[in-house]
Amino acid sequence: MKKTMFVLCFTLLTFMAITALAQEGNMPKENNFSARIEAGGIWINTTDQLFVYDRNEKTENLNDEADNFSTTMPLVMFDLRYAFQSSDTEVYLQTPLEESGIPLTLGLTQTFIDTSKLDVSIFYGIMGEVWKDPYIAGGARDDTDIKDVGFTIDYDRILDTGLNLYYRYNLADVDEDVIGTRFHDLKRDGIIHTTGLGYMIDLDENNMIIPGFEYSKANMDGESNSYNSYKIKFGYKRMKNDYILNAFVSADKKDYDKTHPIFNKTRDETEYSATAIFTLLNPFGYDKFFTNFIVGYSYSDSNIDFFDKRTYISGVTIGYNF
Repeated sequence: MKKTMFVLCFTLLTFMAITALAQEGNMPKENNFSARIEAGGIWINTTDQLFVYDRNEKTENLNDEADNFSTTMPLVMFDLRYAFQSSDTEVYLQTPLEESGIPLTLGLTQTFIDTSKLDVSIFYGIMGEVWKDPYIAGGARDDTDIKDVGFTIDYDRILDTGLNLYYRYNLADVDEDVIGTRFHDLKRDGIIHTTGLGYMIDLDENNMIIPGFEYSKANMDGESNSYNSYKIKFGYKRMKNDYILNAFVSADKKDYDKTHPIFNKTRDETEYSATAIFTLLNPFGYDKFFTNFIVGYSYSDSNIDFFDKRTYISGVTIGYNF
């Protein structure tokens, strides 16, 4: 598996290097570099038993969600890009904010004559942590690192339409999987395949909606952690000269493969979420600066109370475009 990931990474890096050298030799004056950096913080209030945090390292029972607790986390993100104008090719290195964290992402995009765009990237999840054994009641739980690596293929504006198709490959590797040693069916190493589609509908020059559907198949070493996931998504985007509004809602149904050995039930849960990001451009007349205001809420309803959770987030970042 590691050899496969190495080959994928090496192939992409080689392709990027060859493209860069070719374009530097042909049209160096037309190429350009751009960058965006932003920093800030995010506040989280949650009842998630699996959230790794000092105030959540001890749980009194396994029959309910955790008592709600709050934490504030710093955010530092960047997006570095180099465009080869003569071939409509762009390479980038970025740290996007996603549901699973902030992965370090290296990618390449190619825009075709029909205005469709192919985006191929590899990613590595940074600062990922899980509990070595989440199911300890009355005692402190220890954390361990989880490696999250993979690649994404995203094809957007297919045939000059609003159609978007994508595929994502995730390889998860838990460093010290104590619960997986106790119960083989709870091993957390494995592969998650995700495929999805969406369609961007332009309402007018300022507003658009993006309905979508996503299917995920988790093939974990532990069958009790393997699942099929079906997600319905709906996005709205409004763009004006001085601000951008992005809003998303989704419903995600997960069906697990085998009875959970701790709770003697086959896990079944549905998660609902809503997120909005308001971006203020050039605030107070400061050219090239921007400010992001983030709010979100998610609720997970499981047939096993331990996995129920409610999470609220809010955050602010300030950035600069070079």
